[in-house]
Amino acid sequence: MIIEYRIRIDEEYVETGLARYRSLDRSGRWFTGVKWLCGLVLGGIVVLLAVHGGFGPAAGLSGVLVLLAVSGRIDGWLRRSNLRKWIRIGEEVTVVLSDEGVHARDSLTELRAAWPFIRFAIRAADGWLLIDDTAKPRWLPDAATRSTPSEIEALLRTVLAERVVV
Repeated sequence: MIIEYRIRIDEEYVETGLARYRSLDRSGRWFTGVKWLCGLVLGGIVVLLAVHGGFGPAAGLSGVLVLLAVSGRIDGWLRRSNLRKWIRIGEEVTVVLSDEGVHARDSLTELRAAWPFIRFAIRAADGWLLIDDTAKPRWLPDAATRSTPSEIEALLRTVLAERVVV
């Protein structure tokens, strides 16, 4: 069975793929909890310093508190600004899944990978996320193929066996 994807690399595609990959990372929730806890502690220290006349240190810690609060937005802004400089933006990539493996090509490169290179496949609400041996995610949105999710799942279950998570 051969399944073909035609994917246009743009900001939305990359952001969606990263969001799906990050949703797998359990440490993000833990990090958010630690960030809130640190924010509460820093906020309490700022209030204590301000009440007892330490306005200079209180202002400095307030700046750290603000950076802690907006770090996610700063991270997103830096990622998007670097993405706009990426040479692949606007390219169309053709990805073919077959019994032999994954074959991807665009105007500059061509990549062939056998199925043992793919560690596992995860079904998201709107596509598949293939994770390779280097822990790189390969986002395959449903909108980029004519095949149905059940056909893709059948192929992935055939070639990856128990390494498919639905």
